[in-house]
Amino acid sequence: RTMTRTHEPLVAGDGGGLFSGDGGDTWTAFPTQKGFGGRIAVSATSRSIFWVPMGKSGYVSTNNGTSWTTSTGLSTTIMSATDIWLSKNPVTSDRKRADTYYVLDGVSLKRSTNNGVSFSQIGALPSGSVTATTRTNVIANPLVADDVWVSIDGGGLYRWTAASGQLKKVPNVSLARMIAFGNQTAANTDARLVVFCVDISGSMCVSTEVAGKLDLKGSKTK
Repeated sequence: RTMTRTHEPLVAGDGGGLFSGDGGDTWTAFPTQKGFGGRIAVSATSRSIFWVPMGKSGYVSTNNGTSWTTSTGLSTTIMSATDIWLSKNPVTSDRKRADTYYVLDGVSLKRSTNNGVSFSQIGALPSGSVTATTRTNVIANPLVADDVWVSIDGGGLYRWTAASGQLKKVPNVSLARMIAFGNQTAANTDARLVVFCVDISGSMCVSTEVAGKLDLKGSKTK
């Protein structure tokens, strides 16, 4: 399977995208570079690569970066030169649908169902909830199609599913910097969501998703 990564420019002309076909043992620079840094995602079948460089919209390649098609429906402000320091990741691919990508473009959650060629809005965060310095992350449920989660540092946690058709706020979560999914077990066919939250004191709390309710262990209301 294909792996990809980008790195930020340290000097003029430095930075770009690379791919690996051997699990990361060796890396090859994309034959054609479309910019510097940014964020990148690979389709569920590794047949396409979607890249959002800094200060540009999106590009998709089906030949490991030899040629690229410019995506439509995206702005050029998804990733800025400072976003790398915010640990911001507004790009992900659906892990069950080979042709589907998701991008958080400002407050708009957008989806492509044609391998990143074109995007359209499927949901929106509250106006003003995302600024140039807001840490946001988008992640797709690896076990279920059409299930996307968006974390906003200082703005909570949101979830979009095809069934709801909306980007809905998860209750009882005011800050979520990173989110990750646990392993599937024989007794539980659903993905178990683990949310890492850090309060202003630096303490961490962990939650798991249970029967439609989010319970923050060790959380306190002050």
